[in-house]
Amino acid sequence: MSPDMLRSPDFSVLAVVVNCGQAGRAMKIARSSGITGGTVIPVKGFCGGPILRALDLCERNMEAVIMLSERNTIKEAIRNLDEVFAFAKPHRGFAFCVPVVSVYGMHSHLDACSGETERMNNMKYRAIFTIVDRGNGESVIDSAKTAGAKGGTIFSGRGSGIHETEKLFSMEIEPEKEIVLIISDEDTATFIVEAIRRDMKIDEPGKGIVYVQPVSDIVGVVGLE
Repeated sequence: MSPDMLRSPDFSVLAVVVNCGQAGRAMKIARSSGITGGTVIPVKGFCGGPILRALDLCERNMEAVIMLSERNTIKEAIRNLDEVFAFAKPHRGFAFCVPVVSVYGMHSHLDACSGETERMNNMKYRAIFTIVDRGNGESVIDSAKTAGAKGGTIFSGRGSGIHETEKLFSMEIEPEKEIVLIISDEDTATFIVEAIRRDMKIDEPGKGIVYVQPVSDIVGVVGLE
């Protein structure tokens, strides 16, 4: 195995979405739990229907913190974050964990893994990512809600030049794109994906991309805990 590559079932990505201005606090708690660093991304959270949206009562500026660490460390961080942020209360944000199959560039961890695919398939929650042109993110959320989604979070790709990109979970995101994150149970996820594919015409060239990842741990998402 290459010394630059880690394959381990014990590594995961922790995503924490909090109100604007709270990302630094979340990072401090995560570091105290053993996580060494992370990336902060400005996002918008949406809930409710079109009437509330027209009245500007359901759109919130938020921040997402993306962190990578060993699974046990992440579980400890989630517990500590939940104690401070009380995610179960309204408008406090949420956190979830996504398993990682491979990590590059971490020379201190070289263990091989086995059985990771089976473990991931047994997880009952899903993170649905949809990448569409800027301005279409809310339409994705509207489509998802018709299939049972409770809401969603929009990440905006940004950069100082049109040819610059950002990366989310190792995927390059162009500045004029939006990434919509929806958390769902496994059964509902299938209907949500089909609704998005149908309404956003995802199967046509250039209309967007949808991909789904299993979620191992989650706090703060209403209706899923």
